[in-house]
Amino acid sequence: MAAAVTARLAPAADDHPWYGRSFSTAWGSRERHPMIPVEPDMVAEVAVDTAFDEGRWRHPVRLLRLREDMAPVDVPTFGEGDRPAAG
Repeated sequence: MAAAVTARLAPAADDHPWYGRSFSTAWGSRERHPMIPVEPDMVAEVAVDTAFDEGRWRHPVRLLRLREDMAPVDVPTFGEGDRPAAG
């Protein structure tokens, strides 16, 4: 799955608002890793639990599959509406 996703990634435009951001890879970790923005041109189905704290998932998000049957415009923005993004 990682190879399939990596093959389709394209760098984001230079004016992407997240350039220069970083993230930690473990809860409570102070080690920071750079984030490289990419164009949002594919949809992925993920599995998460409901533990959400300070704007992030508390547990790892698992990639289930790429949704070749959907485009990004088909998916509600996170936090938009009261239904899952996929039906």
